[in-house]
Amino acid sequence: MKILVTGGTGFIGTHLVQELVKNNEEVYSLERYVTARYALPKDVMTFFGDLKDAFKIKEIIRKVQPDAVIHLATISAVSY
Repeated sequence: MKILVTGGTGFIGTHLVQELVKNNEEVYSLERYVTARYALPKDVMTFFGDLKDAFKIKEIIRKVQPDAVIHLATISAVSY
């Protein structure tokens, strides 16, 4: 099964991606920063882009043609 995960390098995302890979799923990840790639298993295909860029998101979905999308990414500003 082809699965596209947004936010695959976050706290929940890293654990989810590891489990999906362990279960032999074909995993793709959409990340905001290139450096995030190093937090993912080597067999995960990573795309970089901004969730606010609808054209880029459509392009990735057309290319991957995922069976499922798991959306874990967020745009947040935490103030302490």
